[in-house]
Amino acid sequence: MKLTATLCAVMTAACITGAPLCGITYHVAVNGSDANPGTAQAPFRSIQKGADTAQPGDTVFVHEGVYRERVSPPRGGESDRPIVYMAEPGKNVVIKGSDIWKPAWENDGKLHCAVPDEAMFTDDCYHDDKNPFRVEMSSTPFGRDGRREFERKFVTETRFKDIVFTLGQVYVNGRMYRQVPLKNEANDETGTWWYDRSSGKLYVHFAGNPSTKTVEILTRRRVFAPHRRGLGYIHVIGFVMEHSGNNYPTNFWEKEHREWQQAGILGTRSGHHWRIERNVFRLGMVGIDVGFESLADQSRGDIERGENGKNSEGAVFHEIVSNHIVDIFGPGTAGSDARGIRFIGNIIERNNTLGFAGMKRFETAGIKLHRPDNARIIGNLFRSNACAGLWLDQGSGTNTIIARNIFIGNRQGFDLEIGNMCAASCLLAYNVFIGNTHEAVSSRESGGLVVMNNFIAGSEYGYRQSADVKRDHGKKPPWSWTALEHWCYGNIFTACGIAVAMLPPGFSNRPDLIDGRRFDGNVYGTAAGIFKLGGEKESIGFDVWREKWNGYNKGSDCETKSAAGASIDYAYDDASITLTLRYDAQPMSAVYHHEKVTAEVLGGAEGNSAGPFRTLTRGENVFPLWKGVRPLAEYELPYGGSELVTSPDDALLLPSFNPDAELIVNGGFAGMDGWTAMTTGGAKASFSADKVLAVVTEKDGGKEWDIQVKQDKILIERGTYVFSFKARADAPRRMKAAVIQDALPQPQYCGIVPDITSDWKEHRGTFTMSVRQTNARVQLRFATYGTAAVQVRNVSLKRIR
Repeated sequence: MKLTATLCAVMTAACITGAPLCGITYHVAVNGSDANPGTAQAPFRSIQKGADTAQPGDTVFVHEGVYRERVSPPRGGESDRPIVYMAEPGKNVVIKGSDIWKPAWENDGKLHCAVPDEAMFTDDCYHDDKNPFRVEMSSTPFGRDGRREFERKFVTETRFKDIVFTLGQVYVNGRMYRQVPLKNEANDETGTWWYDRSSGKLYVHFAGNPSTKTVEILTRRRVFAPHRRGLGYIHVIGFVMEHSGNNYPTNFWEKEHREWQQAGILGTRSGHHWRIERNVFRLGMVGIDVGFESLADQSRGDIERGENGKNSEGAVFHEIVSNHIVDIFGPGTAGSDARGIRFIGNIIERNNTLGFAGMKRFETAGIKLHRPDNARIIGNLFRSNACAGLWLDQGSGTNTIIARNIFIGNRQGFDLEIGNMCAASCLLAYNVFIGNTHEAVSSRESGGLVVMNNFIAGSEYGYRQSADVKRDHGKKPPWSWTALEHWCYGNIFTACGIAVAMLPPGFSNRPDLIDGRRFDGNVYGTAAGIFKLGGEKESIGFDVWREKWNGYNKGSDCETKSAAGASIDYAYDDASITLTLRYDAQPMSAVYHHEKVTAEVLGGAEGNSAGPFRTLTRGENVFPLWKGVRPLAEYELPYGGSELVTSPDDALLLPSFNPDAELIVNGGFAGMDGWTAMTTGGAKASFSADKVLAVVTEKDGGKEWDIQVKQDKILIERGTYVFSFKARADAPRRMKAAVIQDALPQPQYCGIVPDITSDWKEHRGTFTMSVRQTNARVQLRFATYGTAAVQVRNVSLKRIR
């Protein structure tokens, strides 16, 4: 029975990560010992022991329980051999940055106090302090001003110098008590605490006798983060991570304050090619960091002491899939220059619980990224964040797609700020925005945004554009950006105070701000008073709006195919995440198609009407927007962090696919049809195919691609796939088989480097595609892996779900 359980666990890890079935699985359990060998029968006690032991290709399998430690992987994996950290499927495997505290309490009126033992604080690698109670927050929470704002001269009254919040946390019977900056505030309210910096005493206002309660205090600054920077190919699957003493990333780019760099509960530490899947992150200042922590040139030092290396690969190609990012104190994620990142099918809700707002509290959103070139943010649920659901700062980067997401009840839905972008740099397509209180979509001093086929309802502003190209930060000259090329096609707007607003004042008299702004094929739920131009006090109706754009754009892209005045009523059920839409008009035909949306978002299909829905008919339409795991209640454990979070339902347009079809042409090598053989770099080899591919190396190459056989232009839909082949060789050697994108930077979806013997043996890997790929490649590479003659047959690539 134990053997079967172990085998299933290993197979599950391989299927989830796309890794081939190889390497050692080390087990960790709360009843284990770090003196054990780490087998299923004699597991390690700490996850860190597993991390210290694991090599590329290995799996650290963690059994059910609570683990109180910081996990710091000392090494990464390799492209075809990641190191996998996996929680036991279907169980709650919790890693906490807190410890249980049982002091000898002193009574002080309504409060009880004690000094935490210094030995409790073991995460000692920072420039400021290992004890989070002795570290001041970089900005003041709860919408208040305090000492930080006084030092920055945002406030001048000396009383603000006494308003200090620390990074400490106190939990009583599993619930978080609220920190207050003054002792008298703790006296006034139960469920609060105050830290006396002069004496080191922690004062807690309990509801009742503390001896009957379980008290946890924060003792570690991070939960899962390497000390060494730039590690790659690490997979983290199925954990609950909570209670982290990381700081708010105020001015994270400043060398003078490297201690404020972006640091998550889980931190990739400027790493690359991490896969973070089916975890729960909560109760820390930042959920996960996925970029360079500071600036991409890594010139601002390190948040940790010592020489911890740099990233020469780029903070690239992270995959954040099917996680809950919930009840984070500030931003759910932070990522500076995170290129090629994938956020797929996550639930991101109730973040910014400490209410950061005001000057120098600008880093808060459910997902906050800076310049994320080639990002894909698809199929996520952004709900009830006390901030923007998604905020892209310093522009969207190029070739970024935001599609099939649900934005519900956030302060803002999507915010795009300051950037120099070209046309169609960012596609915001087939999303649903409901009840985002301020703006559903906002663009501030940034351009290159295509807003198409979205449903936008119940916001003060549906879509607000600031066409300013300069912003005065007290610098001479002011910073400048490009705020042109905004296209708005095929959207449905209803129940918004203002559907579309243009800023700044005087916009109508600025031809340089008008160029590249296009509107058409939209449906507006009313015709009266729903547009604003250039800061005018009075709103204007649809007819005037259309007339103005007809003049600006000389008769094209000027709402001529749009409609207003339709009766569009909607009701949203938060419990079932279901939208009921009564649409008393003939659905509009789509007026615009973009090849990237058609290929990656719609799976090759063409959307045929305004809005994001697969079918929209006159009358009542019911759209279940989300399926799978429901969002978590406050403090609720997810009955197994490894339970799958899924993305929007078929109500939103989904890709089509041909299930179980063989995607490889001539995988049996009846000749070389469909395959290309090549040598480069001075390598020499002969290739032949007669039901078996035979490769004979005459002169080896210096790079693995110097001898290869490949097949290009393979269409892969979203889904899970098995890639397999059989191989043998005249003498022991290796080769590399991979499925990649046939376009720079050529990300790898699955890679296998097997040991080949004289016996035929099948090798296989499993991987999941979160976006559609129209130009994938299968490649078989032979150089640098040995010179013995090798034979390959039965190459196959099939979708299994």
